[in-house]
Amino acid sequence: YLLQPMLPTFAQIFTISETQVNWLFAASTLALSFSLVPMAVLSESVGRKPVMMAGLFSIPTLSALMLFGDSFLFLVVCRALIGVALAAFAAVAVAYMAEELDKHAFSMAIGTYIAANSLGGIAGRISGGLLADNFSVDVAIEVMMVFT
Repeated sequence: YLLQPMLPTFAQIFTISETQVNWLFAASTLALSFSLVPMAVLSESVGRKPVMMAGLFSIPTLSALMLFGDSFLFLVVCRALIGVALAAFAAVAVAYMAEELDKHAFSMAIGTYIAANSLGGIAGRISGGLLADNFSVDVAIEVMMVFT
């Protein structure tokens, strides 16, 4: 969600339309949607923890890679890969918690997971806009990498 308030800035940087710039946001969501089931299946064969950890470590790496992008297409591809990495965590996290936690701890963990996801989405939008406005798009992405 970090990039959502920065879409007009990216449209100016790459001199593209509002419709085109939305691919920066849509690419990750689309890739996430298409990757959830394959990641769940993968976790059945190689284990839940390795899939989740690969996803979690990939996100800041792919975000760092975005800093070196000089084309809109490159950024869209990075965002799509981030969506795949997010799916690696999202598809497996609930099943992993169900297997590892007792009933009470599982209920608490699910509530915390949903709340943290919602708060993270809000914080990403707000901080992305503030950091881009007061510093730069690069600084906003760098800060996201640290907190991811």
